Amino acid sequence: MKTPRLIYRYIALRFLKNFISSLAALTLISFIITVTDEIRSLIELRTGLGLLLKYFAYKIPYQLLYMSPFASLLGTLLTYAGFNKTNELMAMRTSGISTMKIILPALLLSFLLSLTVIILNETVVTALYARSTEIRVRDIFHSVPSGAEPRNNFIFKSKEGWVAYIKYFNGERNTMSGLTLIYQNPDSTVKKRIDAESAEWKNNKWFLSKCYIRDFTGSNNETAAYFKFYLSSITETPGELSRRKKHIDQLTLRELYKEITALEVRGEKTEEERVFFHFKLSYAFSVFMLSFLALPFGLNTGKYSGVILSFAISFLIGFVYWQILSIGKVLGMHGTVAPYAAAWGGNLLFFISGSIMLLKLKK
Repeated sequence: MKTPRLIYRYIALRFLKNFISSLAALTLISFIITVTDEIRSLIELRTGLGLLLKYFAYKIPYQLLYMSPFASLLGTLLTYAGFNKTNELMAMRTSGISTMKIILPALLLSFLLSLTVIILNETVVTALYARSTEIRVRDIFHSVPSGAEPRNNFIFKSKEGWVAYIKYFNGERNTMSGLTLIYQNPDSTVKKRIDAESAEWKNNKWFLSKCYIRDFTGSNNETAAYFKFYLSSITETPGELSRRKKHIDQLTLRELYKEITALEVRGEKTEEERVFFHFKLSYAFSVFMLSFLALPFGLNTGKYSGVILSFAISFLIGFVYWQILSIGKVLGMHGTVAPYAAAWGGNLLFFISGSIMLLKLKK
């Protein structure tokens, strides 16, 4: 039987209505919790009302997207539990409409919402969240945001071919200590080595202090010289030497991909960045995944069940999903499992569970 478009439109509108109302309610709860946690310290700093409103306003889009998977879950439960309660689900099945056609509007809309989350994250939301952090650091706490991240004991590989071993990099003061530079020949033998006690970025140049320079001109030939101060040929800025200029939560997928590429060129580890890259994608598609998992529960909800049961089921599923995400992130950050497995494992588990439950439903 061909399903009338009117039925599809009716189901889709009901789902969107429940999704939007759920999203508004969950975001409001999250916003109240955030304000309650922060307002006391902000008031103690004598922050003006205008600045407070601006700071919290920039955080709202991030909270909307953060709550969207759980709103999709609750919206799906409310929609199909509501159809059960009013006998509309029975009427649809009696008229010959299959279960797959009944759930199709929710599946399509939740998938489109997942894509929307990705687009908004890449274009607007991440930038606004970064702006709220900037307001907090610079305007409220009156701190100077660091242009580079401090680091300890790391290796930096330049595009020009030399390799730096840096004991400590101070992103706040643009200084380094315990610096060793290795320049290589085409056959990978050492051509020159520079060991400096410290280095400082001044006038867009790196000045080395108390350094020894050794040149290896041929086999068993070596010349060495000591310099109290030496102008190096390093062209990389402090920001380029640093791991990143923004906190990882404030990076878009494109920025994270560039970060991963840059770290690979330097020969550095990229586990953390790869985990966050995959988690940004998997969390966006959890809008679809949680809606998919909620469908069997909504279709099986009893006639006299309502909003309270929907909230209870949503809380239980959401709690389990969040725990799986947290465990996956920890395992991925420690290198126990691959980044993609850590990020997508929860979605895959929920997809398999939802598929099994849907297959057991009456057609």
